[in-house]
Amino acid sequence: MWSNAGIPMRWLIAFGAVVGAAVTIAFAAQQPPAQPTFRTDVDVVQVDVSVLDKDRKPIRGLTTADFTILEDGRPRSIVAFVPLANVSVAAREVLTGRPDPLMIVVTAIVTSLTAVALVRYSARLLTREDIVVSSQQEQSVLEGGEKLFQRRVLRWFTVMWAVTFAAAANIPQLQTPRAQILFNEVAIFLVCSLLMVRKYRLNLRDVLGIHRQRWQVWAAVLMAVPAAQVVAVAFFRVMNTIIPTPTELLRELGRQVAPASLPMWQTYVFMAILPAICEEFAFRGLLLQGLRNRFHPVVRCLFVGAVFGVFHYTLFRIAPTALLGVILTAIALMTGSIFPGLVFHAANNSFAIWMETAGISVARLGWSTYVAAFGVFILAMNTIHRYGKQR
Repeated sequence: MWSNAGIPMRWLIAFGAVVGAAVTIAFAAQQPPAQPTFRTDVDVVQVDVSVLDKDRKPIRGLTTADFTILEDGRPRSIVAFVPLANVSVAAREVLTGRPDPLMIVVTAIVTSLTAVALVRYSARLLTREDIVVSSQQEQSVLEGGEKLFQRRVLRWFTVMWAVTFAAAANIPQLQTPRAQILFNEVAIFLVCSLLMVRKYRLNLRDVLGIHRQRWQVWAAVLMAVPAAQVVAVAFFRVMNTIIPTPTELLRELGRQVAPASLPMWQTYVFMAILPAICEEFAFRGLLLQGLRNRFHPVVRCLFVGAVFGVFHYTLFRIAPTALLGVILTAIALMTGSIFPGLVFHAANNSFAIWMETAGISVARLGWSTYVAAFGVFILAMNTIHRYGKQR
């Protein structure tokens, strides 16, 4: 075979192959030699650590810098530092042979109820058509205002509770009584309440129930305060037979009522007046207003009281505080205003502070005294009911 230039075709093919091989060899010679690759494994070891003080209470606020891990005398890197709480701590205590049966039962009940609520909510959500067609909106969402607030109020209080609980457990700066009270009462209850009023364009006069009350209501409110203190102690004694309270915890609760670190005037401001204003605005104002069309008044009274108790999340304070919440909600329903309950709340806390500082205790009174105090309390509440709705 010959090309058009008279050169045999096989010579051209051989020449092209030689040139191509020469170029390939030259290019390969310019490349650096391949580096060898070695593969290895790094084991991440989980180490569980509990840091307790002399009273065996957990020390909060620790960081990675507070720990050093040694293996055969050589320091090891800490890859991640994860604080554990609640269910994780309960599981770890069970595995290490130090279970707390009461807290395990409470955790199981709360977890089960939460799971049931989530399943029911998911089932109800899946039956709605607006999750398929996003352009469909419920009328309350379109209108906004108070109707939307009534649908969203429980979400607000759930988030408020979660923030309160998480902040108390993880922010060391909130461990002092003054800082914790200011954060809970002002940053959570007061600010969130004002945000709800603004966001949903609520009528503040209706939320607070601003109208004139008869003098019999104010007299009955003040008469009910000492009687309610005695009734609350009787209720606590009954609950103590069901959920026994450690003696040291009772002393700690007493110190929380009147912290020694605060001057007396600040104790009354931070422990009596400020909680009364902020908590009544939030619970008997916003929460009760949001549930106005959802439950029977008795159910609303019990529900708001229970939510009020849960916000005071120490296990041994939930029941007595929930009872106080039920009383305050009942006063708000009977008077149509938060102000008689606000006065009761402030007077009740002030009376408790005075008894604690004066060393007066009603925990060892006879049951006949408790019954008499209960009668006075019922008389006072009946008077509030009788004159509360009269203008």
